[in-house]
Amino acid sequence: MFEGEGPTDNHLGKSAAAIAPLVGQLRRDRKELGIGEAVRLWMDGPFDRWLRCLVEDEEFRQEPLRDSDGSLARDGYSQDDTLAPIIYPYMPPDEDINLLAVGASEMLSIRDALIISLVAGTGQEDDKQVMMNLACHPHDPATVDTLYHLLQQAFTKDEPPADRGRCRRGLFILDEMSWRLESPARAQILAVVAYCCWWMGYKEVHQYSREAIEMDPNCTLAAIVCSALDHHIWPAWIH
Repeated sequence: MFEGEGPTDNHLGKSAAAIAPLVGQLRRDRKELGIGEAVRLWMDGPFDRWLRCLVEDEEFRQEPLRDSDGSLARDGYSQDDTLAPIIYPYMPPDEDINLLAVGASEMLSIRDALIISLVAGTGQEDDKQVMMNLACHPHDPATVDTLYHLLQQAFTKDEPPADRGRCRRGLFILDEMSWRLESPARAQILAVVAYCCWWMGYKEVHQYSREAIEMDPNCTLAAIVCSALDHHIWPAWIH
């Protein structure tokens, strides 16, 4: 896990109280409005602010992270194979984290959009439109084709990711999201972290993927990551 202690019981209690009604409301909106309209209603703002955090928008810069001894946490931009927290995390508003956590755990299309923003995002203006298309129209043939090609390109690319810091920033937010949820819903967020850690070659992939499977043995994404690890399969750039 990331450096430092996990959230307090009080923090978890407040998160659970905020999350529960959101789950029910999203399910109702999805049923009454349909997937596309529900995603637009719930994710338009959160997706925008999520992407702004990935490109280090100063509006969302938080206080420096510190280790238990009070020293600054190790720089997360170092070119190693271990995930470390960034010194200056960029975090969306608390309500956005709750909405993204619920969305990604309840709707796989939102989960997949978050993955694409990390492994195939460019930091350009069209990133949000790509995310919205993937999340709103998951069964559209064009969307399926786009998702396949973006993931295939990221998997087969020989060069290392151009912006490792972008992925680290996203993983830090995802880790915070995971603490807002209880099992088995939490497994989907942990599976996203595991997948992105696998893509980046981080050793923590083993821990996150195992934890996701233990929480939800039916979590397909976590099972895919575990299978890749068992067969020593990694993205092309790592080899």
